[in-house]
Amino acid sequence: MTIEQLERPRAADASTITAMSQQESAPTWLAKSFTIDRIVFIVLQASLGYEWLVSGLDKILYGRFPESLGGLLAGVLRVGKIPAPFAALLRELALPHPLFFGWLIEWSETLAGLALLGAALVALLRPMLERYLTPEARPWLARGSRTLDALAVAAAGGTVLLGISFYLLDGAPAFWPLPSVAFGGAVDTGLLLAALAAPLALGPTLAWLRRR
Repeated sequence: MTIEQLERPRAADASTITAMSQQESAPTWLAKSFTIDRIVFIVLQASLGYEWLVSGLDKILYGRFPESLGGLLAGVLRVGKIPAPFAALLRELALPHPLFFGWLIEWSETLAGLALLGAALVALLRPMLERYLTPEARPWLARGSRTLDALAVAAAGGTVLLGISFYLLDGAPAFWPLPSVAFGGAVDTGLLLAALAAPLALGPTLAWLRRR
């Protein structure tokens, strides 16, 4: 038996081991790319993004939201349930300029939704793109991802502010057990949105500060 004949089985075994390792690398790569906290972060971004996008588009498609905002605010202020400092702020800033604030609200919601959805989509696809893109294209992916991440953090911060504003507009209802509201919701929608968006704004901001 020649040396070549002895080495052929070894070469075949090596190719088999390589093929097996390649087959096993896909689940391992996915597990490393999508940890539980990363999946939760992406789902939260996508959920909030969809909420704001639909809310903003509803106002834009309605067509008369800025014109209607003044009457809506005046009616809410007449009821008197809004906390006094926030009511004074609305009377001084928003009520004299309803068109501007109506336009600001509808486009802020729409753009915040787009930023959060875009960041979630890029975060979902980035591991696959990094795996298959050419080395020349990867820096562009990194720059685009950083830009979308920054926009998503700004959108999350805006979500916190808008959520708190909506909570105050609802009269700052209590979020602890109250028998008088047994048939109502446990937590105001605005406050819930602000609480869900806070980690999306604070987490990346604190991570950036630690790197600095």
